[in-house]
Amino acid sequence: MTGKEIIKRVLDFNDPPRMGYHFNAPNPSDIMVLYDISAKAPDGEYQEWGRYPELLEKLPGFKGEVCRLDGNTYGRLGGKTKGECVLGALEGGWERLDEYTETVLAPYLRTENYEMDRLSQWAEENADRFTVAAVSSLQAVARDARRMDNMLADTVLEPESLRRLVDACAGIAAAQADILHGCGFDGAMIFDDWGLQHSLYLNPESWRAIWKEPYARVAERIHSHGMKLMLHSCGYIMDILDDFVEIGVDAFQFDQPALYDFDVLAGQINGKATLWSPVDIQKVLPTGDKAKIQAEAARMIGAFHKGGGLIAKDYPSLADVGVKDEWAQYARDVFIDSASK
Repeated sequence: MTGKEIIKRVLDFNDPPRMGYHFNAPNPSDIMVLYDISAKAPDGEYQEWGRYPELLEKLPGFKGEVCRLDGNTYGRLGGKTKGECVLGALEGGWERLDEYTETVLAPYLRTENYEMDRLSQWAEENADRFTVAAVSSLQAVARDARRMDNMLADTVLEPESLRRLVDACAGIAAAQADILHGCGFDGAMIFDDWGLQHSLYLNPESWRAIWKEPYARVAERIHSHGMKLMLHSCGYIMDILDDFVEIGVDAFQFDQPALYDFDVLAGQINGKATLWSPVDIQKVLPTGDKAKIQAEAARMIGAFHKGGGLIAKDYPSLADVGVKDEWAQYARDVFIDSASK
């Protein structure tokens, strides 16, 4: 049985021969994820990290490197690769929303701005595994363009403008789902972090009023192609978990599953959606404690592997969370050994 077939049976709760694996190479993996489907960026300058005087002059006191994408300026310190938005394209107000939508977002709707042959070739080269690619965020675009503090205020003060931006992002995600289907992908993934350590960072009713229907629209498009919808979200999102299950999320990619009571989380999703997670990257893996890590892996299996329902994974950049590969191997051993029992 191929990795693709196993993951399909895991997601459908159709008694797979084992749980799904998504471990870093050279370890086994049933899934391949393409994090960037490489639409042509609307603005071509400053896409590499650097010390650009003309950008830094707008950021008094900032001592790091910057780059620009989609009209936003991102900064990083100490050569860390991810960076965060330090100057949003719409940070000063909503007056430029129509211009931003037309010049920055609309190009992502056009098929000619995607390398279709490359996407199809990638999917074909990985045809024995379950292929997933990222589509447009429905939250991170607004968070960066407006900056987080403004976006949160917008949920109360400017909900109509915010919803217009979210709707535009949903349109892009749906169009990208069409592209992925045409190129032979099995699933689409949305990356949107919604939680703090103990709660959402906005009122659940605000989330439902602004984001729920656009997510549902994207989910419907993805499912219309026979594809699966995967959601990555950091933090504790229990307050809207049922909403995501109702919308049709097929797998929740949580890197911090220990934030949840496993019995409660399993009760909410088992038989409906799959947990796609490593052993917790904050509370467990960084301890390096072999017994603790192995016990947590076994606890995940017991709670979520119920005729499907569990894809065990690695965090893709273990060094960034202070985890040695040998510590991750403690968990892999438990997950892989469980298949022989």
